[in-house]
Amino acid sequence: MSEQQMQFRVGLLAIVAFCLASVMAVKFGDLVSLLEERYPLAVHFDHAPGVFTGTPVSKNGIVIGEVAAVAFDEKRGGVLVALSIDPRYRLRADAEPHLSRSLLGDSSIEFVPGVANVQLEPGTLLEGVAPTDPMKVVENLSGRLDRTLDGFDATTAQWAEVGRNVNGVLGQNRDELNVAIAQASVALQETARSMQSLRQTADSAAALVGDPELKRNLNRTMAALPPLVEETRTAIAATRSAVVRADATLANVEGFTRPLASKGVSVANRLDVTLANFEQISTDLSDLSTMLKKEDGSLGKLASDPSLYRNLDAGAENLNLLLSNLGPVLRDLRVFSDKIARNPELIGVRGALRGSDGQKAVR
Repeated sequence: MSEQQMQFRVGLLAIVAFCLASVMAVKFGDLVSLLEERYPLAVHFDHAPGVFTGTPVSKNGIVIGEVAAVAFDEKRGGVLVALSIDPRYRLRADAEPHLSRSLLGDSSIEFVPGVANVQLEPGTLLEGVAPTDPMKVVENLSGRLDRTLDGFDATTAQWAEVGRNVNGVLGQNRDELNVAIAQASVALQETARSMQSLRQTADSAAALVGDPELKRNLNRTMAALPPLVEETRTAIAATRSAVVRADATLANVEGFTRPLASKGVSVANRLDVTLANFEQISTDLSDLSTMLKKEDGSLGKLASDPSLYRNLDAGAENLNLLLSNLGPVLRDLRVFSDKIARNPELIGVRGALRGSDGQKAVR
C-alpha cells in the first residue's frame, strides 16, 4: 500500500466521521428547536421550589414545553417563571398552571385544560397554583389519625360504662318487676270475683225490692262490667308482654356490651401498638426528608438538580438508540470483511472504483 492510498483512506474516514457527528448533533442535540418560533408565557407563583431552567411543562401528561427562565418578582413578591411552549399547543384562556412536586423533589408545571373558546395570547401573565408539601400532608394525616383513635378509645370506654349500668339496673329491678306482675294478676282475679259477687247481690236486691226500673239499671250496670274487666285484663297482659320484651332487650344489650368490656384491655393495647407503628413511620419519613435535604448527598443532588436526571435520561435513550443501530453496522462489517477475504485487491483504489460481485475470479 502506497502513502498516497493511505492518505486517501484517512481523509475518507475523517469525512465520514464528520458527517456522522453532524447528523448526531442535529438529531440528539435538539438544534432544530432553536430555529423554531416559540409560544412564550409567564406564570407568577408565591413560591416555586425545585423549578429551574429546563423544568418540563405538560398538559394532560404530555410535555408541551419547558421553563425558559426563573426570576424574583420585585413588584408583587414571589417568583416569575418564563415558559417556552411549543407553538403547536395553544392554551385556552381559562387554563390553570399547577406546580407539582414529588417526594424526591422533582418539580414540573402541569396545565389544567380550560373550556373557553378564546386562546391565550403570547406573553400573557398567569397566576399559578403553588404545590402542597407531601411531608405536611403526612404530618396532618398522622394528627387526624391520632385524634380519631383517641375518640374511638373514649367511645369504647363509654360503651363499657353503659354495659355496666344496664347490668346493674337489671340485677337490681328484675325481682321487683316480677313481683309487680304477680300482684297485678292477683288483683285482677280478686276484681273479677268482686264483680260477680256484686252482680249476685244486685240481683237479690232487685228481686227483694221488685222495682222494674231499678232492675233494668242494675242489669245495664252488670252488663257493662264484663267488658271493663276484659279491657283491664288486656291492659295487664300488654304490660306483661312489654316487660318481657324489655327484659329480652336488656339481655341483648348485656350480651353486646360484655365482649366490649372483656376485650377493652386488648383493644387498648392494639391501639397503643398501632400508634407506636405510626410514630415509627413518621420518624422514618422525617429521616428520609432529612437525607433528601442534604445537598452533598447522592439523593440530595438527584432531587435538587433536575439537569442531572435529564442527562441520565438522555444518556440512557442515546445508549439504547446506539445499541439498536449497532446491529446493522455489525452486519455490514461482516459482509465487508467477507468480501475483503474473498477479493483482497478491493482494498486498493482500483477496487473501490470498480465494483465486484464478491466471488473470486477464475485465473
